[in-house]
Amino acid sequence: MRVTGVQKVLIIQAGSLSRVALSLPLIYAVAYANPEVRFTLLVKPSISAILVDLPTNIEAMTLLNYGGKHKVRSMSRLIRLLRQQDLDAIVDVENSAYSRLLSFFTALWYSTQRVTKRTIKYKREKLKQSV
Repeated sequence: MRVTGVQKVLIIQAGSLSRVALSLPLIYAVAYANPEVRFTLLVKPSISAILVDLPTNIEAMTLLNYGGKHKVRSMSRLIRLLRQQDLDAIVDVENSAYSRLLSFFTALWYSTQRVTKRTIKYKREKLKQSV
């Protein structure tokens, strides 16, 4: 699968270990097929151990999760870090409340495409109607 028009992509995988493990072959295949695109894979700290033999164009980043009353502070720090990367696209695989907030506030500062399950469902329905 070729990716056109983007240079830096954030993939948010804030879900369970099984979901991340099942999606890794697809993410690796897309990364190998697009060596000119830089991918940042955002995962939980507990899941980062399964990220082995990453392609050279994938950078692993862990969520800063302090929990409790510091949750807002950790999210704002992460948003600041992500804004510095000048992302072209954000792929929210998990579509949880946390990942939706993170992708929304990260995408606010510049024109970034957000790809969520809702976006994919809408495009699929639109494609069916046109055929």
